[in-house]
Amino acid sequence: MPHSAATYRDQLRGFDPAVASALAEALAVAPAGSAAAFDADGTLWPQDIGEQLLKELAAARRLPGTAVADPWSEYLRRVAEDKRGAYVWAVQAMAGLSEVELSGRCRDLAHRWTARIRRPMRALVGCCRQAGLRTFLVSASCRWAVEALAAASGVREADAIGIAVAVEGGKLTDVAIEPVSYADGKLLALSLRSGGLPLYLAAGDSPTGDVPLLEKAQVALAIGAALRDEAGRRGWLSQSFPDEVAS
Repeated sequence: MPHSAATYRDQLRGFDPAVASALAEALAVAPAGSAAAFDADGTLWPQDIGEQLLKELAAARRLPGTAVADPWSEYLRRVAEDKRGAYVWAVQAMAGLSEVELSGRCRDLAHRWTARIRRPMRALVGCCRQAGLRTFLVSASCRWAVEALAAASGVREADAIGIAVAVEGGKLTDVAIEPVSYADGKLLALSLRSGGLPLYLAAGDSPTGDVPLLEKAQVALAIGAALRDEAGRRGWLSQSFPDEVAS
Protein backbone atom coordinates (compact mmCIF):
# COMPACT_ATOMS: atom_id res chain seq x y z
CA MET A 1 0.00 0.00 0.00
CA PRO A 2 1.15 3.58 -0.59
CA HIS A 3 2.91 5.34 2.26
CA SER A 4 2.76 9.01 3.18
CA ALA A 5 4.37 11.57 0.91
CA ALA A 6 6.85 12.38 3.66
CA THR A 7 8.04 8.77 3.72
CA TYR A 8 8.74 8.78 0.00
CA ARG A 9 10.30 12.24 0.10
CA ASP A 10 12.88 11.02 2.61
CA GLN A 11 13.88 8.25 0.20
CA LEU A 12 14.06 10.57 -2.82
CA ARG A 13 16.55 13.11 -1.52
CA GLY A 14 18.85 12.47 -4.46
CA PHE A 15 16.40 14.34 -6.71
CA ASP A 16 15.95 18.08 -6.98
CA PRO A 17 13.70 19.10 -4.06
CA ALA A 18 10.76 20.12 -6.23
CA VAL A 19 10.97 16.89 -8.24
CA ALA A 20 11.26 14.79 -5.08
CA SER A 21 8.19 16.47 -3.61
CA ALA A 22 6.14 16.01 -6.76
CA LEU A 23 7.11 12.34 -7.04
CA ALA A 24 6.39 11.76 -3.34
CA GLU A 25 2.95 13.34 -3.60
CA ALA A 26 2.16 11.24 -6.67
CA LEU A 27 3.32 8.00 -5.08
CA ALA A 28 1.25 8.66 -1.98
CA VAL A 29 -1.91 8.47 -4.08
CA ALA A 30 -0.79 5.81 -6.57
CA PRO A 31 -3.80 3.77 -7.70
CA ALA A 32 -3.83 0.05 -7.05
CA GLY A 33 -3.45 -2.17 -10.08
CA SER A 34 -1.23 0.20 -12.02
CA ALA A 35 2.26 0.03 -13.49
CA ALA A 36 5.48 2.02 -13.42
CA ALA A 37 7.93 1.76 -16.32
CA PHE A 38 11.57 2.79 -16.50
CA ASP A 39 13.83 3.06 -19.50
CA ALA A 40 17.27 1.66 -18.72
CA ASP A 41 20.15 3.24 -20.66
CA GLY A 42 20.44 6.95 -19.91
CA THR A 43 17.72 6.71 -17.28
CA LEU A 44 18.64 4.19 -14.60
CA TRP A 45 22.32 4.49 -15.53
CA PRO A 46 24.21 6.93 -17.78
CA GLN A 47 25.75 4.58 -20.35
CA ASP A 48 24.30 2.05 -22.80
CA ILE A 49 24.71 -1.55 -21.64
CA GLY A 50 23.55 -2.94 -24.99
CA GLU A 51 26.31 -1.09 -26.79
CA GLN A 52 28.88 -2.22 -24.23
CA LEU A 53 27.80 -5.82 -24.72
CA LEU A 54 28.14 -5.43 -28.48
CA LYS A 55 31.64 -3.98 -28.10
CA GLU A 56 32.76 -6.80 -25.81
CA LEU A 57 31.36 -9.53 -28.04
CA ALA A 58 32.97 -7.92 -31.09
CA ALA A 59 36.33 -7.69 -29.32
CA ALA A 60 36.07 -11.37 -28.38
CA ARG A 61 35.01 -12.26 -31.95
CA ARG A 62 31.77 -13.73 -30.59
CA LEU A 63 29.32 -12.24 -33.10
CA PRO A 64 28.69 -15.17 -35.42
CA GLY A 65 25.64 -13.52 -36.93
CA THR A 66 27.61 -10.93 -38.88
CA ALA A 67 30.50 -11.17 -41.30
CA VAL A 68 31.44 -7.47 -41.21
CA ALA A 69 35.03 -6.75 -40.23
CA ASP A 70 34.15 -3.99 -37.77
CA PRO A 71 30.77 -4.66 -36.11
CA TRP A 72 30.96 -1.55 -33.92
CA SER A 73 31.43 0.78 -36.89
CA GLU A 74 28.65 -1.03 -38.72
CA TYR A 75 26.36 -0.53 -35.73
CA LEU A 76 27.14 3.21 -35.59
CA ARG A 77 26.44 3.50 -39.31
CA ARG A 78 23.09 1.84 -38.82
CA VAL A 79 22.23 4.02 -35.82
CA ALA A 80 22.73 7.12 -37.97
CA GLU A 81 20.27 5.74 -40.55
CA ASP A 82 17.65 3.93 -38.45
CA LYS A 83 17.94 3.57 -34.68
CA ARG A 84 15.26 0.92 -34.36
CA GLY A 85 16.85 -1.19 -37.05
CA ALA A 86 20.30 -0.74 -35.55
CA TYR A 87 19.16 -1.86 -32.11
CA VAL A 88 17.60 -4.97 -33.60
CA TRP A 89 20.71 -5.66 -35.68
CA ALA A 90 22.89 -5.47 -32.56
CA VAL A 91 21.04 -8.53 -31.23
CA GLN A 92 20.69 -10.28 -34.59
CA ALA A 93 24.49 -10.08 -34.91
CA MET A 94 24.62 -12.62 -32.06
CA ALA A 95 22.78 -15.28 -34.13
CA GLY A 96 24.51 -18.62 -33.66
CA LEU A 97 25.73 -17.75 -30.17
CA SER A 98 24.75 -20.13 -27.40
CA GLU A 99 22.12 -18.67 -25.09
CA VAL A 100 24.03 -20.16 -22.15
CA GLU A 101 27.19 -18.32 -23.21
CA LEU A 102 25.33 -15.06 -23.78
CA SER A 103 23.57 -15.27 -20.41
CA GLY A 104 26.90 -15.85 -18.69
CA ARG A 105 28.54 -12.91 -20.43
CA CYS A 106 25.56 -10.71 -19.53
CA ARG A 107 25.74 -11.73 -15.87
CA ASP A 108 29.43 -10.86 -15.83
CA LEU A 109 28.78 -7.50 -17.49
CA ALA A 110 25.90 -6.78 -15.10
CA HIS A 111 28.14 -7.49 -12.11
CA ARG A 112 30.58 -4.86 -13.37
CA TRP A 113 27.77 -2.48 -14.33
CA THR A 114 25.83 -2.47 -11.06
CA ALA A 115 27.87 0.36 -9.55
CA ARG A 116 26.68 2.65 -12.38
CA ILE A 117 23.02 2.43 -11.40
CA ARG A 118 21.98 5.88 -10.23
CA ARG A 119 21.09 5.73 -6.56
CA PRO A 120 18.20 8.22 -6.82
CA MET A 121 16.66 6.20 -9.64
CA ARG A 122 17.13 2.95 -7.76
CA ALA A 123 15.39 4.60 -4.81
CA LEU A 124 12.50 5.69 -7.06
CA VAL A 125 12.09 2.14 -8.35
CA GLY A 126 11.89 0.97 -4.75
CA CYS A 127 9.33 3.64 -3.89
CA CYS A 128 7.18 2.60 -6.85
CA ARG A 129 7.12 -0.95 -5.57
CA GLN A 130 6.33 0.24 -2.05
CA ALA A 131 3.42 2.18 -3.50
CA GLY A 132 2.02 -1.03 -4.96
CA LEU A 133 2.93 -0.32 -8.57
CA ARG A 134 4.09 -3.24 -10.67
CA THR A 135 7.41 -1.95 -11.87
CA PHE A 136 9.04 -2.70 -15.22
CA LEU A 137 12.26 -2.04 -17.12
CA VAL A 138 11.53 -1.36 -20.79
CA SER A 139 14.70 -1.04 -22.84
CA ALA A 140 15.89 -1.09 -26.44
CA SER A 141 19.01 -2.96 -25.30
CA CYS A 142 19.50 -6.71 -25.54
CA ARG A 143 16.93 -8.59 -23.44
CA TRP A 144 19.53 -10.81 -21.81
CA ALA A 145 21.59 -7.85 -20.61
CA VAL A 146 18.55 -6.03 -19.23
CA GLU A 147 17.36 -9.13 -17.39
CA ALA A 148 20.80 -9.59 -15.84
CA LEU A 149 20.59 -6.09 -14.31
CA ALA A 150 16.96 -6.25 -13.25
CA ALA A 151 17.45 -7.39 -9.66
CA ALA A 152 20.16 -4.82 -8.97
CA SER A 153 17.80 -2.16 -10.34
CA GLY A 154 15.01 -3.27 -8.01
CA VAL A 155 12.88 -4.96 -10.68
CA ARG A 156 11.89 -8.62 -11.03
CA GLU A 157 13.69 -10.34 -13.89
CA ALA A 158 10.29 -11.36 -15.28
CA ASP A 159 9.41 -7.65 -15.54
CA ALA A 160 12.51 -6.68 -17.54
CA ILE A 161 11.84 -6.12 -21.24
CA GLY A 162 14.45 -5.78 -23.98
CA ILE A 163 15.03 -6.60 -27.62
CA ALA A 164 15.23 -10.33 -28.24
CA VAL A 165 15.53 -12.87 -31.03
CA ALA A 166 14.12 -16.37 -31.16
CA VAL A 167 16.22 -19.19 -29.72
CA GLU A 168 16.35 -22.58 -31.40
CA GLY A 169 18.32 -25.56 -30.19
CA GLY A 170 19.87 -23.46 -27.46
CA LYS A 171 21.28 -20.90 -29.92
CA LEU A 172 20.15 -17.43 -30.91
CA THR A 173 18.67 -16.93 -34.36
CA ASP A 174 18.33 -13.72 -36.37
CA VAL A 175 14.53 -13.72 -36.06
CA ALA A 176 13.54 -10.64 -34.07
CA ILE A 177 10.71 -11.07 -31.60
CA GLU A 178 7.95 -8.49 -31.93
CA PRO A 179 7.10 -6.06 -30.58
CA VAL A 180 10.53 -4.45 -30.63
CA SER A 181 10.84 -2.42 -27.43
CA TYR A 182 11.67 0.94 -28.98
CA ALA A 183 9.45 4.05 -29.21
CA ASP A 184 5.82 2.95 -29.71
CA GLY A 185 7.00 -0.63 -29.40
CA LYS A 186 7.81 0.00 -25.76
CA LEU A 187 4.16 0.69 -25.03
CA LEU A 188 3.02 -2.44 -26.84
CA ALA A 189 5.64 -4.63 -25.18
CA LEU A 190 4.73 -3.21 -21.79
CA SER A 191 1.02 -3.77 -22.36
CA LEU A 192 1.60 -7.37 -23.36
CA ARG A 193 3.89 -8.10 -20.41
CA SER A 194 1.72 -6.31 -17.84
CA GLY A 195 -1.58 -7.67 -19.08
CA GLY A 196 -2.76 -4.18 -19.95
CA LEU A 197 -2.19 -2.49 -16.60
CA PRO A 198 -2.68 1.30 -16.77
CA LEU A 199 0.62 3.17 -16.76
CA TYR A 200 0.84 5.49 -13.78
CA LEU A 201 4.49 6.56 -13.74
CA ALA A 202 7.19 6.42 -16.40
CA ALA A 203 10.77 7.67 -16.65
CA GLY A 204 12.92 8.00 -19.77
CA ASP A 205 15.63 10.08 -21.40
CA SER A 206 15.35 9.63 -25.16
CA PRO A 207 13.48 12.07 -27.44
CA THR A 208 13.08 9.31 -30.02
CA GLY A 209 12.74 6.21 -27.89
CA ASP A 210 10.89 7.22 -24.73
CA VAL A 211 8.39 9.96 -25.57
CA PRO A 212 5.51 7.52 -26.29
CA LEU A 213 6.05 5.94 -22.87
CA LEU A 214 6.11 9.32 -21.13
CA GLU A 215 3.04 10.53 -23.03
CA LYS A 216 1.05 7.55 -21.82
CA ALA A 217 1.92 7.89 -18.12
CA GLN A 218 -0.07 9.95 -15.64
CA VAL A 219 3.22 10.96 -14.02
CA ALA A 220 6.10 11.47 -16.47
CA LEU A 221 9.72 11.97 -15.42
CA ALA A 222 12.09 13.17 -18.16
CA ILE A 223 15.74 12.44 -17.43
CA GLY A 224 18.55 14.58 -18.81
CA ALA A 225 19.10 17.62 -20.97
CA ALA A 226 17.82 16.08 -24.21
CA LEU A 227 14.24 16.08 -22.91
CA ARG A 228 14.35 19.20 -20.73
CA ASP A 229 12.64 21.52 -23.21
CA GLU A 230 10.06 18.89 -24.14
CA ALA A 231 9.32 18.33 -20.47
CA GLY A 232 8.81 22.05 -19.99
CA ARG A 233 6.35 22.23 -22.88
CA ARG A 234 4.38 19.22 -21.70
CA GLY A 235 4.44 19.82 -17.97
CA TRP A 236 6.50 16.72 -17.24
CA LEU A 237 8.84 16.46 -14.29
CA SER A 238 12.46 16.92 -15.32
CA GLN A 239 15.63 15.75 -13.60
CA SER A 240 19.28 15.89 -14.61
CA PHE A 241 22.23 14.11 -13.02
CA PRO A 242 25.91 15.14 -12.96
CA ASP A 243 26.97 11.84 -14.56
CA GLU A 244 25.00 12.40 -17.77
CA VAL A 245 26.61 11.21 -20.98
CA ALA A 246 25.88 13.17 -24.14
CA SER A 247 24.08 11.09 -26.77
